[in-house]
Amino acid sequence: MSRHKCVCMFAFITLVLGLCSGAAIAAPAPPGPVTVTDVPDDQGTALQIEWIASADDYPGGTVTKYRLFRKLPGTPFAMLLNIPATGAATYSYTDTGLNPGQYYRYLIRAIEPSGVSSGSSAGARTRDNIPPAPPENFTVAEYPDDQGNKLICSWDNSPDDGEGADDVVKYYLSKRWPGTSWTSLGAVVKVTGQASYSWTVRGLEPGVRYFFRLVARDSRNFSTPVFADATPHDERRPAPPRDLSAEDIPDDDGTAVKLTFVRSLDDGARANDVVFYRLWRRLLGVPGETYVKLLDIPATGADNYEYTDSTCQRGATYRYKLRAKDGVNWSAIRTVVAQPIDNRPVAPPRNPNAYDRPADEGGVIVVEFDRSLDDGTGWDHVDHYNIYRKQAALAEDPSPIATVNATGAASYSYEDTGLTGLVLYEYTVDAESVSGALSEPAGPVRAVAENNNVLTWDPPTGLTAADQASDYGGQIRLQWYRSPSEGSPGPPPPPPFSAPAADYGGEYEFYRKAGSGGYPDTPSFSVSADGIADPMAYIDSGLTDGVTYTYKVRYRRGNRISEFTAEASATPIDNLGAPASVSTPGSVSTQDQAAVTVDAPEFAPAGANAPVIMQVAADKGILQVQFALAGELKWREGPKMQVTGPGLYSVTVPTANLHPGVSIRVRAALTTATRVIYSDPITISLQ
Repeated sequence: MSRHKCVCMFAFITLVLGLCSGAAIAAPAPPGPVTVTDVPDDQGTALQIEWIASADDYPGGTVTKYRLFRKLPGTPFAMLLNIPATGAATYSYTDTGLNPGQYYRYLIRAIEPSGVSSGSSAGARTRDNIPPAPPENFTVAEYPDDQGNKLICSWDNSPDDGEGADDVVKYYLSKRWPGTSWTSLGAVVKVTGQASYSWTVRGLEPGVRYFFRLVARDSRNFSTPVFADATPHDERRPAPPRDLSAEDIPDDDGTAVKLTFVRSLDDGARANDVVFYRLWRRLLGVPGETYVKLLDIPATGADNYEYTDSTCQRGATYRYKLRAKDGVNWSAIRTVVAQPIDNRPVAPPRNPNAYDRPADEGGVIVVEFDRSLDDGTGWDHVDHYNIYRKQAALAEDPSPIATVNATGAASYSYEDTGLTGLVLYEYTVDAESVSGALSEPAGPVRAVAENNNVLTWDPPTGLTAADQASDYGGQIRLQWYRSPSEGSPGPPPPPPFSAPAADYGGEYEFYRKAGSGGYPDTPSFSVSADGIADPMAYIDSGLTDGVTYTYKVRYRRGNRISEFTAEASATPIDNLGAPASVSTPGSVSTQDQAAVTVDAPEFAPAGANAPVIMQVAADKGILQVQFALAGELKWREGPKMQVTGPGLYSVTVPTANLHPGVSIRVRAALTTATRVIYSDPITISLQ
């Protein structure tokens, strides 16, 4: 056995015997006070740990080494390393590779073969003591195509920013302008490790020189600053004014024009770039004329602007040019053409007249009128005349059909062609100036286009009128003999066409007047020609008892008519009396409420006949639909039909020529052998 092994064995046996015997083993004295300090002039990655040696550490002492432990806040100590004991009075150790700004705590124990001392502890925080290198190539440039309120600051990164460095955390930017102190813009850019950075400074004033200061910062220190300066300029044209328009001043003598426009988008709240608007004017049609400045209109932020140019020449044509300007630049141009017009009222044409053109085959009406007092030598205020036409029987507005140029003539004439025969037309005429001002209309005048060259049909004959016997009043029975022309082919056409076949169509047009009143312009009602009955008969109902009615009738087929028959008159009377159980015209008794009813939609389209369904519960006779416009007291006659018993019967009310918005009342009338029964009326609104 070697001497070394014997010594170790002896020591071990001695230790065991000591333990077994209960003798105490003395631990070494702990290290003296420990101090931990930041390493100066570094970037915060090292701490200096110093301590006084244990009392048992001396030349020949028992302490063999020191054991160093380290921890972060909230974590347990972990052994860092062992440092040999040399018998020195003090020891130190530099701990490197630490995180800048981090707090570290250290514990040191003295170690000897027989035991471990208690620990001595201290801590400190790492500090970055070296300022980072400044950023490089710092420049300030104008922001392109802006209104002079922005600058772009650009720089290359600090040598301490980037891969392998990672010391710089942020860049700080400050600005000032002449006569002011530095104003910090804050940590405008956080480090990302890229090679270069930029930052746009906004809210600047155009034309002001700005100075900028830039520094890099690590966790603790700022770099030395770098400087640059620049002056922003307004490089963007303001948006142009919008919707420039010109209109003639109404009711003037043609020397003024009003111009309006909507503000530029750079004029107004949060814009305020436009300073004023400039308006020019140029006379058109005159060689050598150039634009002349009219005025500058200050920008106020209003939504709309207007200006009245009251220095115009009557009848001249002008082009206006408008631009917006900020402090430096002009906007794009907006133009408009205007012509001031004399808007004074025009005297109407005089003595209008309309008549059928004689000796023709129909379809033409001649309209004549004398000139306006503003038409002629020395006046020349009227440019032309407008002629309007409508069918007299229809509730419609007249439509313009022609213009006649004003020539200063004493009177004018116009032939309206292509008209429908036997229709009553109504005409009005007005005068119009060069500016478009209209006179009051002259008229209306009326005429019917008649066929004056073609033979008319033979008239019906033997018209008689009599009170309807055995009724409750309100009815007159009409009887007449058919026209000999009914069923005839009419006049032969010119060769080589063959003669037409017999035609039993057509109708008998009845005109009716009450008392001493006049006949209407259009038929009161019509009865279809059937080519069979002769004499023909018709019961006119809904009349007023005691009033004498006079009738005349003519035959019509196509656009041809016959002459009227001689007149016939009669007075309806109540021949039976009006017991409580029998209805009087216009009302319905309790007994008759179910005898006849009428149904129709609440609304019907204008421009088409309204559909009506009539239901007959009992009896037979003549069934007719009657209607009246809102406000009318008199019922108008509608289609009639013969019914033979109960059933549903569908007809249409002739409302195709009525306007939208008109309301009509509709009722059904059933004429039996002994009475006339009326349904309750209903209302249809035309849309």
